[in-house]
Amino acid sequence: MLVILRKAWYSNFIRGSMFFTIASFVVNILNYLFNFLAAQGLGPKMYSEITSLFSYISIFAVPMVVFSNFLIQKLSARGRGKFIIAKSLEDFFWLKIKKWSFALICILLLTPFISRITNLSMVTGAALLPMIFLFLFGSFYNSMFQGLHMLFIFGLISIFAVSLKFSGALLVYLGFDGMQTIILFLLISSIVPLLLSILILRSYFSKTIVGKVPKIEKKIFSIIKDSQFIIIFLSTLALTLLNNVDIVFVKKVFSAHDAGIYSSWSLFAKMIFYAVGPLIAIGFIFFSSREHQKHHDITLRISLLMLFAVTIISYTLYSNFGDFLVTIFFGSKFVEVLPYLSKASLFGSFFTGISFMSYYFVAKKSYYGLILPLLIPFYVVSLFFIKKELSNIMDVNILFSLVVAVIYVGVYLKDSLDSNSKSS
Repeated sequence: MLVILRKAWYSNFIRGSMFFTIASFVVNILNYLFNFLAAQGLGPKMYSEITSLFSYISIFAVPMVVFSNFLIQKLSARGRGKFIIAKSLEDFFWLKIKKWSFALICILLLTPFISRITNLSMVTGAALLPMIFLFLFGSFYNSMFQGLHMLFIFGLISIFAVSLKFSGALLVYLGFDGMQTIILFLLISSIVPLLLSILILRSYFSKTIVGKVPKIEKKIFSIIKDSQFIIIFLSTLALTLLNNVDIVFVKKVFSAHDAGIYSSWSLFAKMIFYAVGPLIAIGFIFFSSREHQKHHDITLRISLLMLFAVTIISYTLYSNFGDFLVTIFFGSKFVEVLPYLSKASLFGSFFTGISFMSYYFVAKKSYYGLILPLLIPFYVVSLFFIKKELSNIMDVNILFSLVVAVIYVGVYLKDSLDSNSKSS
Protein backbone atom coordinates (compact mmCIF):
# COMPACT_ATOMS: atom_id res chain seq x y z
CA MET A 1 0.00 0.00 0.00
CA LEU A 2 2.82 2.38 0.89
CA VAL A 3 4.52 1.63 -2.43
CA ILE A 4 1.31 2.51 -4.32
CA LEU A 5 0.91 5.74 -2.37
CA ARG A 6 4.55 6.65 -2.96
CA LYS A 7 4.22 6.08 -6.71
CA ALA A 8 1.02 8.12 -6.77
CA TRP A 9 2.69 11.01 -4.96
CA TYR A 10 5.58 11.11 -7.44
CA SER A 11 3.14 11.26 -10.36
CA ASN A 12 2.90 14.85 -11.65
CA PHE A 13 -0.68 14.23 -12.75
CA ILE A 14 -1.74 12.92 -9.33
CA ARG A 15 -0.09 15.77 -7.45
CA GLY A 16 -1.40 18.32 -9.93
CA SER A 17 -4.88 16.82 -9.68
CA MET A 18 -4.78 17.04 -5.88
CA PHE A 19 -3.83 20.72 -5.97
CA PHE A 20 -6.30 21.43 -8.76
CA THR A 21 -9.07 19.82 -6.70
CA ILE A 22 -8.16 21.90 -3.65
CA ALA A 23 -7.87 25.05 -5.75
CA SER A 24 -11.23 24.35 -7.37
CA PHE A 25 -12.87 24.03 -3.97
CA VAL A 26 -11.33 27.38 -2.99
CA VAL A 27 -12.60 28.90 -6.25
CA ASN A 28 -16.08 27.51 -5.66
CA ILE A 29 -16.17 28.80 -2.10
CA LEU A 30 -15.17 32.28 -3.29
CA ASN A 31 -17.81 32.06 -6.02
CA TYR A 32 -20.39 31.20 -3.35
CA LEU A 33 -19.27 34.17 -1.30
CA PHE A 34 -19.40 36.40 -4.37
CA ASN A 35 -23.02 35.42 -4.98
CA PHE A 36 -24.00 35.76 -1.32
CA LEU A 37 -22.38 39.17 -0.89
CA ALA A 38 -23.71 40.41 -4.24
CA ALA A 39 -27.20 39.24 -3.33
CA GLN A 40 -27.16 40.92 0.07
CA GLY A 41 -25.61 44.09 -1.34
CA LEU A 42 -27.85 44.39 -4.41
CA GLY A 43 -31.15 42.74 -3.37
CA PRO A 44 -33.30 40.35 -5.46
CA LYS A 45 -33.99 42.76 -8.33
CA MET A 46 -30.36 43.56 -9.18
CA TYR A 47 -29.05 40.14 -8.18
CA SER A 48 -31.11 38.66 -11.02
CA GLU A 49 -29.06 40.87 -13.35
CA ILE A 50 -25.85 39.13 -12.28
CA THR A 51 -27.19 35.59 -12.61
CA SER A 52 -28.78 36.37 -15.99
CA LEU A 53 -25.50 37.86 -17.20
CA PHE A 54 -23.64 34.67 -16.30
CA SER A 55 -26.34 32.54 -17.92
CA TYR A 56 -26.15 34.42 -21.22
CA ILE A 57 -22.36 34.16 -21.20
CA SER A 58 -22.53 30.42 -20.59
CA ILE A 59 -25.02 29.81 -23.39
CA PHE A 60 -23.23 31.88 -26.05
CA ALA A 61 -19.82 30.53 -25.08
CA VAL A 62 -20.82 26.91 -25.79
CA PRO A 63 -18.81 26.61 -29.05
CA MET A 64 -15.54 27.53 -27.33
CA VAL A 65 -16.34 25.42 -24.27
CA VAL A 66 -16.96 22.47 -26.58
CA PHE A 67 -13.74 23.05 -28.43
CA SER A 68 -11.96 23.36 -25.07
CA ASN A 69 -13.36 20.06 -23.78
CA PHE A 70 -12.37 18.36 -27.02
CA LEU A 71 -8.94 19.95 -26.74
CA ILE A 72 -8.50 18.55 -23.22
CA GLN A 73 -9.42 15.10 -24.42
CA LYS A 74 -7.06 15.20 -27.40
CA LEU A 75 -4.10 16.65 -25.52
CA SER A 76 -4.52 14.25 -22.58
CA ALA A 77 -4.07 11.29 -24.91
CA ARG A 78 -1.06 12.64 -26.86
CA GLY A 79 1.86 12.07 -24.48
CA ARG A 80 4.95 14.24 -25.02
CA GLY A 81 3.77 15.46 -28.42
CA LYS A 82 0.95 17.39 -26.79
CA PHE A 83 3.12 20.50 -26.25
CA ILE A 84 3.81 20.90 -29.97
CA ILE A 85 0.12 20.37 -30.72
CA ALA A 86 -0.82 22.93 -28.07
CA LYS A 87 1.48 25.54 -29.61
CA SER A 88 0.04 24.84 -33.05
CA LEU A 89 -3.46 25.27 -31.66
CA GLU A 90 -2.58 28.61 -30.09
CA ASP A 91 -1.13 29.87 -33.37
CA PHE A 92 -4.28 28.75 -35.17
CA PHE A 93 -6.51 30.37 -32.54
CA TRP A 94 -4.96 33.83 -32.83
CA LEU A 95 -4.75 33.61 -36.62
CA LYS A 96 -8.53 33.19 -36.73
CA ILE A 97 -9.08 35.97 -34.19
CA LYS A 98 -7.11 38.39 -36.37
CA LYS A 99 -8.95 37.24 -39.49
CA TRP A 100 -12.39 37.78 -37.93
CA SER A 101 -11.52 40.88 -35.86
CA PHE A 102 -13.69 43.12 -38.06
CA ALA A 103 -16.71 40.86 -37.52
CA LEU A 104 -16.09 40.90 -33.75
CA ILE A 105 -16.06 44.69 -33.75
CA CYS A 106 -19.34 44.74 -35.72
CA ILE A 107 -20.91 42.43 -33.14
CA LEU A 108 -19.86 44.82 -30.36
CA LEU A 109 -21.78 47.58 -32.16
CA LEU A 110 -24.97 45.69 -31.28
CA THR A 111 -24.46 46.53 -27.59
CA PRO A 112 -27.10 49.33 -27.44
CA PHE A 113 -29.81 46.79 -28.42
CA ILE A 114 -28.87 44.14 -25.85
CA SER A 115 -30.83 45.63 -22.97
CA ARG A 116 -34.09 45.71 -24.94
CA ILE A 117 -33.73 42.11 -26.14
CA THR A 118 -32.66 40.51 -22.86
CA ASN A 119 -34.51 42.67 -20.30
CA LEU A 120 -31.14 43.43 -18.68
CA SER A 121 -30.28 46.90 -17.40
CA MET A 122 -28.16 49.23 -19.58
CA VAL A 123 -25.03 48.64 -17.47
CA THR A 124 -25.32 44.85 -17.51
CA GLY A 125 -26.32 44.78 -21.17
CA ALA A 126 -23.27 46.87 -22.12
CA ALA A 127 -20.96 44.37 -20.39
CA LEU A 128 -22.53 41.25 -21.91
CA LEU A 129 -20.76 41.05 -25.30
CA PRO A 130 -17.26 42.03 -24.03
CA MET A 131 -17.56 39.44 -21.26
CA ILE A 132 -18.66 36.76 -23.72
CA PHE A 133 -15.52 37.39 -25.81
CA LEU A 134 -13.29 37.41 -22.73
CA PHE A 135 -14.84 34.16 -21.56
CA LEU A 136 -14.19 32.60 -24.99
CA PHE A 137 -10.52 33.52 -24.86
CA GLY A 138 -10.18 32.44 -21.22
CA SER A 139 -11.81 29.07 -21.91
CA PHE A 140 -9.27 28.34 -24.62
CA TYR A 141 -6.28 28.92 -22.34
CA ASN A 142 -7.90 27.13 -19.40
CA SER A 143 -8.32 24.05 -21.57
CA MET A 144 -4.67 24.30 -22.66
CA PHE A 145 -3.48 24.19 -19.05
CA GLN A 146 -5.74 21.25 -18.24
CA GLY A 147 -4.94 19.29 -21.38
CA LEU A 148 -1.20 19.77 -20.79
CA HIS A 149 -1.71 18.65 -17.15
CA MET A 150 -0.35 22.02 -15.94
CA LEU A 151 -2.94 21.86 -13.19
CA PHE A 152 -0.88 23.61 -10.50
CA ILE A 153 -0.48 26.78 -12.59
CA PHE A 154 -4.11 26.62 -13.70
CA GLY A 155 -5.23 26.33 -10.07
CA LEU A 156 -3.23 29.40 -9.04
CA ILE A 157 -4.58 31.51 -11.90
CA SER A 158 -8.14 30.39 -11.12
CA ILE A 159 -7.81 31.42 -7.48
CA PHE A 160 -6.36 34.80 -8.51
CA ALA A 161 -9.18 35.41 -11.00
CA VAL A 162 -12.01 34.58 -8.62
CA SER A 163 -10.34 36.67 -5.87
CA LEU A 164 -10.58 39.72 -8.13
CA LYS A 165 -14.19 38.90 -8.89
CA PHE A 166 -14.96 38.44 -5.19
CA SER A 167 -13.40 41.82 -4.35
CA GLY A 168 -16.11 43.58 -6.36
CA ALA A 169 -18.92 41.89 -4.43
CA LEU A 170 -17.16 42.61 -1.14
CA LEU A 171 -16.94 46.32 -1.94
CA VAL A 172 -20.65 46.39 -2.81
CA TYR A 173 -21.49 44.58 0.42
CA LEU A 174 -19.49 47.20 2.32
CA GLY A 175 -21.47 49.97 0.63
CA PHE A 176 -19.29 51.03 -2.33
CA ASP A 177 -21.52 51.91 -5.28
CA GLY A 178 -23.48 48.94 -6.71
CA MET A 179 -23.86 47.20 -10.05
CA GLN A 180 -21.14 49.31 -11.71
CA THR A 181 -18.58 48.07 -9.18
CA ILE A 182 -19.59 44.44 -9.74
CA ILE A 183 -19.31 44.80 -13.53
CA LEU A 184 -15.95 46.59 -13.31
CA PHE A 185 -14.38 43.84 -11.21
CA LEU A 186 -15.90 41.13 -13.39
CA LEU A 187 -14.13 42.68 -16.38
CA ILE A 188 -10.85 43.00 -14.45
CA SER A 189 -11.11 39.38 -13.25
CA SER A 190 -11.42 38.28 -16.88
CA ILE A 191 -8.75 40.46 -18.49
CA VAL A 192 -5.84 40.19 -16.04
CA PRO A 193 -5.85 36.35 -15.64
CA LEU A 194 -6.17 36.00 -19.43
CA LEU A 195 -3.03 38.09 -19.96
CA LEU A 196 -1.21 36.07 -17.30
CA SER A 197 -2.24 32.79 -18.97
CA ILE A 198 -0.93 33.96 -22.34
CA LEU A 199 2.42 35.08 -20.90
CA ILE A 200 2.96 31.91 -18.84
CA LEU A 201 2.02 29.50 -21.61
CA ARG A 202 4.13 31.25 -24.24
CA SER A 203 7.08 31.33 -21.86
CA TYR A 204 6.66 27.60 -21.29
CA PHE A 205 6.50 26.91 -25.03
CA SER A 206 9.69 28.88 -25.67
CA LYS A 207 11.55 26.69 -23.17
CA THR A 208 10.17 23.30 -24.18
CA ILE A 209 9.68 23.50 -27.96
CA VAL A 210 12.66 23.54 -30.31
CA GLY A 211 12.32 23.98 -34.06
CA LYS A 212 9.47 24.90 -36.33
CA VAL A 213 5.91 24.23 -35.17
CA PRO A 214 3.77 22.53 -37.83
CA LYS A 215 0.50 24.12 -38.92
CA ILE A 216 -2.58 22.32 -37.73
CA GLU A 217 -5.37 24.11 -39.62
CA LYS A 218 -6.34 21.12 -41.80
CA LYS A 219 -6.43 18.83 -38.77
CA ILE A 220 -8.66 21.31 -36.92
CA PHE A 221 -11.29 21.22 -39.66
CA SER A 222 -11.15 17.42 -39.78
CA ILE A 223 -11.64 17.36 -36.01
CA ILE A 224 -14.74 19.60 -36.24
CA LYS A 225 -16.26 17.17 -38.74
CA ASP A 226 -15.48 14.24 -36.44
CA SER A 227 -18.52 12.52 -34.92
CA GLN A 228 -16.96 12.75 -31.47
CA PHE A 229 -16.73 16.53 -31.74
CA ILE A 230 -20.41 16.66 -32.63
CA ILE A 231 -21.25 14.54 -29.57
CA ILE A 232 -19.25 16.86 -27.32
CA PHE A 233 -20.85 19.95 -28.85
CA LEU A 234 -24.42 18.68 -28.45
CA SER A 235 -23.77 17.30 -24.95
CA THR A 236 -22.20 20.54 -23.72
CA LEU A 237 -24.94 22.64 -25.31
CA ALA A 238 -27.61 20.51 -23.63
CA LEU A 239 -25.95 20.75 -20.19
CA THR A 240 -25.52 24.50 -20.60
CA LEU A 241 -29.18 24.95 -21.53
CA LEU A 242 -30.35 22.84 -18.61
CA ASN A 243 -28.14 24.90 -16.32
CA ASN A 244 -29.07 28.35 -17.63
CA VAL A 245 -32.11 28.57 -19.88
CA ASP A 246 -34.54 28.59 -16.96
CA ILE A 247 -32.79 31.63 -15.44
CA VAL A 248 -32.89 33.48 -18.76
CA PHE A 249 -36.55 32.52 -19.22
CA VAL A 250 -37.56 33.68 -15.72
CA LYS A 251 -35.65 36.96 -16.16
CA LYS A 252 -37.50 37.64 -19.42
CA VAL A 253 -41.01 36.56 -18.36
CA PHE A 254 -41.27 37.24 -14.60
CA SER A 255 -40.75 40.41 -12.60
CA ALA A 256 -37.21 41.42 -11.61
CA HIS A 257 -37.98 40.60 -7.96
CA ASP A 258 -39.28 37.11 -8.79
CA ALA A 259 -36.27 36.55 -11.04
CA GLY A 260 -34.00 37.36 -8.10
CA ILE A 261 -35.83 34.91 -5.83
CA TYR A 262 -35.61 32.21 -8.48
CA SER A 263 -31.90 32.94 -8.98
CA SER A 264 -31.28 32.36 -5.27
CA TRP A 265 -33.18 29.04 -5.51
CA SER A 266 -31.08 28.06 -8.50
CA LEU A 267 -27.87 28.88 -6.64
CA PHE A 268 -28.94 26.72 -3.69
CA ALA A 269 -29.60 23.90 -6.16
CA LYS A 270 -26.26 24.36 -7.94
CA MET A 271 -24.32 24.41 -4.66
CA ILE A 272 -24.27 20.63 -4.84
CA PHE A 273 -22.92 20.74 -8.38
CA TYR A 274 -20.29 23.35 -7.50
CA ALA A 275 -19.25 21.35 -4.44
CA VAL A 276 -18.37 18.28 -6.51
CA GLY A 277 -17.59 20.23 -9.69
CA PRO A 278 -13.81 19.84 -9.28
CA LEU A 279 -14.24 16.07 -9.20
CA ILE A 280 -16.26 16.22 -12.43
CA ALA A 281 -13.53 18.26 -14.13
CA ILE A 282 -10.82 15.86 -12.95
CA GLY A 283 -13.08 12.96 -13.90
CA PHE A 284 -13.32 14.15 -17.49
CA ILE A 285 -9.53 14.25 -17.77
CA PHE A 286 -9.26 10.90 -15.95
CA PHE A 287 -11.87 9.13 -18.10
CA SER A 288 -10.23 10.53 -21.25
CA SER A 289 -6.88 8.98 -20.30
CA ARG A 290 -6.15 5.49 -21.61
CA GLU A 291 -3.50 4.71 -19.01
CA HIS A 292 -6.13 4.75 -16.21
CA GLN A 293 -8.77 2.84 -18.18
CA LYS A 294 -8.92 -0.20 -15.88
CA HIS A 295 -9.95 2.04 -12.98
CA HIS A 296 -12.74 3.89 -14.82
CA ASP A 297 -15.69 1.73 -13.74
CA ILE A 298 -14.86 1.57 -10.03
CA THR A 299 -14.16 5.32 -9.98
CA LEU A 300 -17.55 6.06 -11.54
CA ARG A 301 -19.43 3.82 -9.11
CA ILE A 302 -17.72 5.28 -6.05
CA SER A 303 -18.48 8.79 -7.34
CA LEU A 304 -22.19 7.96 -7.79
CA LEU A 305 -22.37 6.51 -4.27
CA MET A 306 -20.80 9.68 -2.91
CA LEU A 307 -23.31 11.77 -4.85
CA PHE A 308 -26.19 9.73 -3.39
CA ALA A 309 -24.87 10.48 0.11
CA VAL A 310 -24.57 14.18 -0.76
CA THR A 311 -28.21 14.13 -1.94
CA ILE A 312 -29.47 12.80 1.39
CA ILE A 313 -27.36 15.26 3.38
CA SER A 314 -28.39 18.28 1.29
CA TYR A 315 -32.10 17.39 1.43
CA THR A 316 -31.90 17.06 5.23
CA LEU A 317 -30.09 20.37 5.62
CA TYR A 318 -32.34 22.30 3.25
CA SER A 319 -35.53 20.88 4.79
CA ASN A 320 -34.61 21.42 8.44
CA PHE A 321 -32.27 24.41 8.44
CA GLY A 322 -33.58 26.38 5.47
CA ASP A 323 -34.45 29.49 7.47
CA PHE A 324 -30.94 29.66 8.91
CA LEU A 325 -29.27 29.07 5.52
CA VAL A 326 -31.31 31.71 3.67
CA THR A 327 -30.79 34.33 6.39
CA ILE A 328 -27.06 33.72 6.67
CA PHE A 329 -26.27 33.50 2.97
CA PHE A 330 -28.79 35.77 1.27
CA GLY A 331 -30.36 37.87 4.01
CA SER A 332 -33.95 38.60 4.94
CA LYS A 333 -34.81 40.00 1.48
CA PHE A 334 -34.79 36.45 0.08
CA VAL A 335 -37.04 34.68 2.60
CA GLU A 336 -39.57 33.98 -0.17
CA VAL A 337 -37.30 31.20 -1.43
CA LEU A 338 -37.64 29.28 1.85
CA PRO A 339 -40.64 27.04 0.90
CA TYR A 340 -38.78 25.80 -2.18
CA LEU A 341 -35.42 24.82 -0.67
CA SER A 342 -36.10 21.07 -0.47
CA LYS A 343 -36.84 21.16 -4.21
CA ALA A 344 -33.51 22.87 -4.75
CA SER A 345 -31.64 19.96 -3.15
CA LEU A 346 -33.37 17.46 -5.44
CA PHE A 347 -32.76 19.38 -8.64
CA GLY A 348 -29.17 20.09 -7.69
CA SER A 349 -28.45 16.41 -7.02
CA PHE A 350 -30.09 15.19 -10.23
CA PHE A 351 -28.35 17.87 -12.29
CA THR A 352 -24.98 16.94 -10.79
CA GLY A 353 -25.59 13.27 -11.57
CA ILE A 354 -26.55 14.12 -15.16
CA SER A 355 -23.41 16.24 -15.58
CA PHE A 356 -21.13 13.52 -14.23
CA MET A 357 -22.66 10.76 -16.36
CA SER A 358 -22.68 12.98 -19.44
CA TYR A 359 -18.99 13.77 -19.04
CA TYR A 360 -18.28 10.09 -18.48
CA PHE A 361 -19.96 8.97 -21.70
CA VAL A 362 -18.41 11.81 -23.70
CA ALA A 363 -14.94 10.98 -22.37
CA LYS A 364 -15.53 7.32 -23.26
CA LYS A 365 -16.58 8.39 -26.78
CA SER A 366 -19.97 6.77 -26.36
CA TYR A 367 -23.12 7.71 -28.26
CA TYR A 368 -24.92 7.63 -24.90
CA GLY A 369 -23.58 11.16 -24.57
CA LEU A 370 -26.42 12.15 -26.92
CA ILE A 371 -29.17 11.16 -24.47
CA LEU A 372 -29.48 14.60 -22.90
CA PRO A 373 -29.21 16.50 -26.23
CA LEU A 374 -32.06 14.40 -27.63
CA LEU A 375 -34.27 15.14 -24.62
CA ILE A 376 -33.39 18.80 -23.89
CA PRO A 377 -35.79 20.24 -26.54
CA PHE A 378 -38.72 18.80 -24.55
CA TYR A 379 -37.47 20.65 -21.47
CA VAL A 380 -37.08 23.99 -23.24
CA VAL A 381 -40.49 23.77 -24.92
CA SER A 382 -42.20 22.79 -21.65
CA LEU A 383 -41.11 26.08 -20.05
CA PHE A 384 -43.33 28.00 -22.48
CA PHE A 385 -46.44 25.87 -21.96
CA ILE A 386 -46.67 25.51 -18.19
CA LYS A 387 -48.50 27.98 -15.98
CA LYS A 388 -46.22 30.95 -15.26
CA GLU A 389 -45.46 30.31 -11.57
CA LEU A 390 -42.01 29.88 -10.04
CA SER A 391 -42.95 26.58 -8.38
CA ASN A 392 -43.96 25.13 -11.75
CA ILE A 393 -40.57 26.01 -13.27
CA MET A 394 -38.90 24.25 -10.35
CA ASP A 395 -41.09 21.15 -10.75
CA VAL A 396 -40.23 20.91 -14.45
CA ASN A 397 -36.52 21.07 -13.57
CA ILE A 398 -36.84 18.28 -11.01
CA LEU A 399 -38.97 15.97 -13.13
CA PHE A 400 -36.87 16.36 -16.26
CA SER A 401 -33.52 15.94 -14.51
CA LEU A 402 -34.80 12.86 -12.63
CA VAL A 403 -35.91 11.17 -15.84
CA VAL A 404 -32.60 11.88 -17.58
CA ALA A 405 -30.55 10.74 -14.57
CA VAL A 406 -32.46 7.44 -14.39
CA ILE A 407 -31.92 6.85 -18.11
CA TYR A 408 -28.18 7.53 -17.82
CA VAL A 409 -27.70 5.15 -14.90
CA GLY A 410 -29.89 2.56 -16.61
CA VAL A 411 -27.87 2.46 -19.83
CA TYR A 412 -24.61 2.37 -17.86
CA LEU A 413 -25.78 -0.63 -15.82
CA LYS A 414 -27.01 -2.36 -18.98
CA ASP A 415 -23.62 -1.85 -20.64
CA SER A 416 -21.81 -3.14 -17.55
CA LEU A 417 -23.94 -6.28 -17.45
CA ASP A 418 -23.39 -6.88 -21.17
CA SER A 419 -19.62 -6.46 -20.76
CA ASN A 420 -19.49 -8.85 -17.80
CA SER A 421 -21.51 -11.49 -19.65
CA LYS A 422 -19.21 -11.28 -22.66
CA SER A 423 -16.05 -11.57 -20.55
CA SER A 424 -17.40 -14.60 -18.68
